[in-house]
Amino acid sequence: MQAKLAHISRLPSLPTVAVQVVQAFSDPDVGVQEIAQILRTDPAITGKILQAANSSRFATGRQISDIHRALMILGKKVVSSLALSFSLAEASMNNGPHVEYFKSFWLQSFVQGLTSELLAESEPSISNGEAFTVGLLASVGRLAMLKGMSDDYIPCVDAALELGLPVHEIETERLPFTSTEVSVDLLGQWKLPEYFRAAVELQHTPTSAMSQVFDSQDSRMPHIVAVAVAVGEYFAGGQRGLALARLYEMMEQLLERPASGVDELLEDVRKRLEENASLFEIDLAQLGTPMELLADAMQQLSFLAATSVLEEDPQQRAPSELMEENGRLRKRVAELTRQSSIDPLTSVFNRAYFSRRIGEEIAVASIQSESIGLLIADVDRFKQVNDTYGHLMGDAVLREVAQTLQNTIRGNDFVARFGGEEFVVLVRSADLDGLVALGERLREAVASTQIEFDGLTISVTISVGGALGLPTDRPHRFEESLFASADASLYSAKNSGRNRVIVGPLEFTGDGGAVMERPRRSSDANGSPTPTIEV
Repeated sequence: MQAKLAHISRLPSLPTVAVQVVQAFSDPDVGVQEIAQILRTDPAITGKILQAANSSRFATGRQISDIHRALMILGKKVVSSLALSFSLAEASMNNGPHVEYFKSFWLQSFVQGLTSELLAESEPSISNGEAFTVGLLASVGRLAMLKGMSDDYIPCVDAALELGLPVHEIETERLPFTSTEVSVDLLGQWKLPEYFRAAVELQHTPTSAMSQVFDSQDSRMPHIVAVAVAVGEYFAGGQRGLALARLYEMMEQLLERPASGVDELLEDVRKRLEENASLFEIDLAQLGTPMELLADAMQQLSFLAATSVLEEDPQQRAPSELMEENGRLRKRVAELTRQSSIDPLTSVFNRAYFSRRIGEEIAVASIQSESIGLLIADVDRFKQVNDTYGHLMGDAVLREVAQTLQNTIRGNDFVARFGGEEFVVLVRSADLDGLVALGERLREAVASTQIEFDGLTISVTISVGGALGLPTDRPHRFEESLFASADASLYSAKNSGRNRVIVGPLEFTGDGGAVMERPRRSSDANGSPTPTIEV
């Protein structure tokens, strides 16, 4: 293994001047003048460092036109970290067939550097420049492997994405050494401090074990790097779901901050990325919006929660560090999945989850040629409740209505809060009469519920509109048409006196839109059939 590792480590992953700067980085005998002389041998890097020194990133308030002056004002470690950044960016600018892998690597590395720098600001014993450098170089082994053994390494990256596993686990299984081992070896060759190497070596250590690594002044660095690597994976990697789960855990156990701080950290990192994008040649087009990233992470977590990926499995293909912390991560995944799926006020599913779920249900029903029914329930005169009794009573009404609906539906149906005082119920394998009957049971259950709050007792009613159809009729427009028809039925129920149920079959216009051309089934407040209401 050592011979192969040495071969990879000899790859020219960074320009010579950058390696020289790295080697001088922590040598107390190397002065500012010597580093300035090294940098002047590369005019391109020198120019970029001066550009950075005069940018808003440092805001020195004075014009810096000489590399020696930059070193005096910014300090040796900051200027060295800038030189590394520009060198790494240059090394990552690959225009060959694997350009996307190199772009992803550079984005992930830069995110790691910015995150480490950000976290170091609250650690007086750690230099911001040092933290940025360690974060930036934590994954430099990936660059070496991308350059030197792309035919072997890129399939590992692809397999990790396909299987939903961290890249380092696939490396452990398929390659004679991991990119982390290459990173540590390179940092050793460049004569960086030992605690730099230790931090990089521990970057994928399970959180429970990492939390015990804090026995010297420098031992906080591994914590910072581990968090930074997870943030880099969230923004630019393929396993942002697992990265998010680890971040919530590390925020509490490693950084000793509330888990709610994860959102603030991610927002701060994104701001710094945007501020530095043009200076460091970062392609922000690779990033999704914050909501897109979160939705992708939650989709991955939902998948993990529904499979055995986090379960103990003696037949697991690869020795997995993830298995060592599976209990804690499984609990965290469940918590995050719940947070992303549940409406915090009513404790039923939220609109985002319903939007994901209905697509899955329609796909299954289409394959099995089963009908799909949708009921929309709206609390009657809810504004009047708020105006008369106050918003806290209104909240109590929504909670009670939600739980009543939840307790009344069938086991294979589900209810969600769609927005405001409106709830939706998705029903599989129902006929028109059955959907009307279910709607009537929901209406009766809510009407008979006494809602108590702050010494007051009130009751409310709901109006229910529904629609039923087969997804195979118009699979591409079915969801849209189902909602349109159910909403039209609800509108009729509200306008014909409220506290009633109106349900109709789904029919389509020539352009794929839905209309209700046949009579609808309805029931009044007594559950009796009422005259058909035409639309």
